[in-house]
Amino acid sequence: MTLRTYKTNKYGSGALYGESDTESLAWGVEVDWDQDGLFDGTNEAEYMTNIHIERGKRSFIKPRGQGFEAVRTGQARIELSNIDGRYDGFNEDSPLYPNVIAGPDVKIRVRDIENGVIYPVFYGFITDIKTKGYGKSAKVTLYIRDGLEYLRNYSARVAVTTGDTPAEVIAYVLDYVNFPTRWGQDLTSDTDTINYFWASGNKNAQSVIDDMVESFLGYFYMSNEGKATYIPRTDITDSGIELDEDYLLKDIGLPQPFENNKNVTRIKAHPRTVASTGVIWQLLGDVPAVQTGAGNAEIIWANYTYNDIPVPAESVITPLATTDFLVNSQSDGGGTNLTASCTVGITDFGHTAKLTVTNNSASVGYITKLQIRGDAIYEQNAADVTYPKDESTVTQPRELTLDLLWQQDLNVARDFADLIGSFMETNYPFPTVKIEQRPDLQYSLDLFDIVTLTMPTLGISGESYRVAGITHDSRTDNCQSIITTYYLEPYISFENFWTFSIQNFGVDTKFGA
Repeated sequence: MTLRTYKTNKYGSGALYGESDTESLAWGVEVDWDQDGLFDGTNEAEYMTNIHIERGKRSFIKPRGQGFEAVRTGQARIELSNIDGRYDGFNEDSPLYPNVIAGPDVKIRVRDIENGVIYPVFYGFITDIKTKGYGKSAKVTLYIRDGLEYLRNYSARVAVTTGDTPAEVIAYVLDYVNFPTRWGQDLTSDTDTINYFWASGNKNAQSVIDDMVESFLGYFYMSNEGKATYIPRTDITDSGIELDEDYLLKDIGLPQPFENNKNVTRIKAHPRTVASTGVIWQLLGDVPAVQTGAGNAEIIWANYTYNDIPVPAESVITPLATTDFLVNSQSDGGGTNLTASCTVGITDFGHTAKLTVTNNSASVGYITKLQIRGDAIYEQNAADVTYPKDESTVTQPRELTLDLLWQQDLNVARDFADLIGSFMETNYPFPTVKIEQRPDLQYSLDLFDIVTLTMPTLGISGESYRVAGITHDSRTDNCQSIITTYYLEPYISFENFWTFSIQNFGVDTKFGA
């Protein structure tokens, strides 16, 4: 038997997916060390002594019922033998020098040697490298995170859009933060539209996407191949995988009913309307000086308001000379009127604008008037809808609260409340199952795939579940014994997942579990 732990006992030939003597798995841990966007075939798996991967989410709803749990940033920890200092960032003799740093992409795959099938497992980038031990005990751990980490590191700004689908809006956010094209996108569109959407830079890109996705009850995550992926509520593609109790370990997790069972569902919607064109920002209490020349342009950030309340706006007008701005040679408005020699450019960011005032005259100018006009988009009243409609009929209420920031249709919010409310007040099992030594079941599923579960022990027979979370943990230092954990959750379907038809509820509407 060939040990597959240290460099002197490599995984087979050391090729991308090395052959095995008796083991069932050949791992591929490819790292783009020089960050040129290419994987050169080097397989760090020949040094691997431990692997841990976790993706998705562990819970269905947040603590105290404050909304649905968001997808966590995917993480991988790869422990490697470092006897020869290969992963020592100060070792000039290492073939990886000087590239042992945070940042390189990592692609993790596994091959089932018995049938030759290669499964994608994880894709991300190195965020940290830690060494430990010395001599024959020297090891290093690569800490890897998926693209959600990238999205949580950048703020998002998107000007007001109207009538776009969630998939289109997600694409706007990804484009603004320059989501790497090499990672890819898989954004499924549907018939949902968002009346008004914008992002003003006060939240990171992932938070903006989370808010939008929850408002339409879809899913956003990084696939096991690294793609930014959106699945709308109408997608109920069955993976065709059956999980049977006969193949599962006996260590089954099952949250008690009180963790997910809620007898009151409260949804807050945010219907918005557009005001007639008017002043949405003006310069008050300040008279900025503008030096001459394009290189000395004055930058001013403006926050839109309507009735003294911060709002986004559409149809924002580029400030017009005299009507919207005045520039004089004196700060009190006297002297020479320089307005005709000045320009004001505007970049609209939904809630805010960046104004660039350029003075092309021969003397210093003072901005004595500056305003922005546009159509304010304001929320008349945030509206709550509940299930049941008469909350006084509920004893010992346990509440699920959903603040759907981008749900602007009260009728849809009412449908959501009725259907989700009926679902949440019913005790459905949310099992956590573990599998070992079954590569076809451990690596063929991705997040939010639909599987069929049969567990007579829990009274579950051929019921459908979504895969909400996945972990892989090595039990041996040759990484041949891997325990895979699936966190499963039931779902609601009516012909298509989360598609509502209240008049038929209870007749041909059904729950996925």
